[in-house]
Amino acid sequence: MAAVKRNSREDSAWLVNRARESLKSDPHAAKAWLITARTLFPGEFSVQYEAYSVEQAAGNTTGAAKMLYDMFTQFSDESILQAEVHKMTSALQSDSRDPDTVFYAGMFESLPSSAQRDVLLKSAEKSGNAVDHCRLMLLLLTRFPDTRPEHGVKLVDTLLDTEKRESLPSPVNCYRKLLVCDTIPLVCSSPDIDVSHKQLYRWLQKAMEFYICFLTQPPCREGSKGPVLSSDKSPLKRQSSVFGGMSRHAVIEGLTDKESVVPDPWERLHELMMTIGCRCGWEINMASLQEERSVHPCSSTQMLQPLGHVDWITVILDL
Repeated sequence: MAAVKRNSREDSAWLVNRARESLKSDPHAAKAWLITARTLFPGEFSVQYEAYSVEQAAGNTTGAAKMLYDMFTQFSDESILQAEVHKMTSALQSDSRDPDTVFYAGMFESLPSSAQRDVLLKSAEKSGNAVDHCRLMLLLLTRFPDTRPEHGVKLVDTLLDTEKRESLPSPVNCYRKLLVCDTIPLVCSSPDIDVSHKQLYRWLQKAMEFYICFLTQPPCREGSKGPVLSSDKSPLKRQSSVFGGMSRHAVIEGLTDKESVVPDPWERLHELMMTIGCRCGWEINMASLQEERSVHPCSSTQMLQPLGHVDWITVILDL
């Protein structure tokens, strides 16, 4: 049996070498050699990967994507394959327009939706980094809303448990930011997800802690860690922007600069409060609220007014 395997590897290696030799002078012949090799040795990773590399070098996003996914289903533990899949999923989160990023993103987009789900979910499961796991799960939940009932609350719990386990000193950390700004709004906007009122109050408490700490910490000096305003740095502008609609940026360990920007923090807290309030059955007079906000658009205290008959701050703090 060992001799048969050795001969099989030698034969497949010979075919791969012939394909490599033909690639520069006759690409069609190289593909023919690789088709033969893939047909004869479907279980040899080196053969499948060589065929993928040829399609990639030719700029064939559809062909390369199909071969990459075929390998992903058969050889998911191969480190070089995991690196290629990571490049593809990372390209989805990047704003870069360099050729490699565009190519990898195009590969993902050319996959059927079922394959896209499979890649994101299995890549998240295999990720050894909690933040990367959450990024991939957020991609899944954002691109495929029907996955939120199954995976949404699980992701919230993962972020809460990880933050607790890490014993981080401040609410302004990577896990809380991904929880409050990215995950909870997705979950709460999905009516099919059943969440208890106690869970919702806990989530709102976590959001309040994050946003208030994020907004009330002084802007950081160059080279230090902490929130900074993303616009005018004059003292007067800084003070007014804390209560206004400007974006703020913090250097949050574990997150990119893009991920650390929070547009209109008070507005986002207010929107989350409204969403959770509606799910909890609060009596909210939206017309009156809109009128107050038009008169006092920059009032931070307005965000903390009791709504209807519910003194929600007391409810949350008593949990």
